[in-house]
Amino acid sequence: MNKARLFLVIMAAMAALLISAGLSCRQQPTKPDSLVPPEQVMPKPPQGDPQPSPDTTRKKEIGDIAPDFTLETTDDQTVTLSQLRGKNVMLNFWVAACPACLEELPYLQTVYNKLPKDKIEILAVNAGERDKLVQYEAQRMKLTFPVLIDPDGKVCKSYGRGSPTTFFIDSDGIIIEIVDEVFESPQEIENIFKTLNWI
Repeated sequence: MNKARLFLVIMAAMAALLISAGLSCRQQPTKPDSLVPPEQVMPKPPQGDPQPSPDTTRKKEIGDIAPDFTLETTDDQTVTLSQLRGKNVMLNFWVAACPACLEELPYLQTVYNKLPKDKIEILAVNAGERDKLVQYEAQRMKLTFPVLIDPDGKVCKSYGRGSPTTFFIDSDGIIIEIVDEVFESPQEIENIFKTLNWI
């Protein structure tokens, strides 16, 4: 009897020790203030690239000052837009890869032939194509107005529009009309000139 009781007492003591040991091995609840802040674990998201100056990326609108530029022509002359102040300027952006652009260039030539050169200038800026290709197209179409080469397309980008686009710039360098589509005849261009009182 005594041995049986002793055995039960020992077993009860051992059970108590195992239970208490098991309780002490449980993971303690994590306190909120012991959490590692996410920014210390995860890399901070990039804050973004510095934004280019809005003046060089914003799409130019009527009433804006036309961005100035200096470019070479197909016959190795240099043209600076601001040096044409005092004249009205028709500024056309084009690419040879655009068939419609090529179709309208002869219309510009037809109009140019009739213009008073001391009052109006026509400039055709090729945006980003090889100079040899631009020279070829200018010679093939027998263009006599300045055809400018914008080798990396920066000037075109500064106006914020694609090709073909034509800007009409007054003698003070202000954009007063924009045509975002192809001209279908010389008369269409002349009608705009008349509306602007350029002719």
